[in-house]
Amino acid sequence: KLKNGEFTIPAQEAAAELRRRQMNAARLQQAAASDAATAAAMEQKRRQIAERIRQSGKVREMLRGKLVRLEGANVRPMDDREIENARLFAFYYSAHWCGPCRKLTPQLIEAYKQIKQQYPHFELIFVSRDRDEFNMTEYMRGTKMPWPAVRFKADSAEINQFAGESIPWLVAVSESGLALTKNGVNKQYIQPQEIID
Repeated sequence: KLKNGEFTIPAQEAAAELRRRQMNAARLQQAAASDAATAAAMEQKRRQIAERIRQSGKVREMLRGKLVRLEGANVRPMDDREIENARLFAFYYSAHWCGPCRKLTPQLIEAYKQIKQQYPHFELIFVSRDRDEFNMTEYMRGTKMPWPAVRFKADSAEINQFAGESIPWLVAVSESGLALTKNGVNKQYIQPQEIID
């Protein structure tokens, strides 16, 4: 009957088979759309992760080869590996000639010691606004600054992008270079004690 074309299926069965095939095709189309959406979401996530990885060392990169540290009475170049694990930074723009800076620095040293103990991935970086290297060094020695500093005159536009017009200026920054305190964005003065707190 199949060969002769005499075999026919009832109209109800044919309609049911057609509906089954249409539903199956719709399910396949829906599954393909879902797979495409999942693949697009995974690609977007992959790109975000890649961008985070690319950005993650931005601050460390801008500081590479520019840091010094007080060792005893001498200021010596610092090995970049010492800040390799830092994830949160604070930039402290300050100077020896600045009375409010000299008043703040001892308080900041005490806060730094506590914060650093609790959060080892934190690092504070001193950026000098002194007129010469001698005064910068005297300031570091006189206060016994426990944090690294940008070598005198080694600060760049990248490092100064977070600074304001006045000192003392303290600003918190993520490892990717994102200002985490408002003063790093709008350049309006915030009392350093507020940022420390």
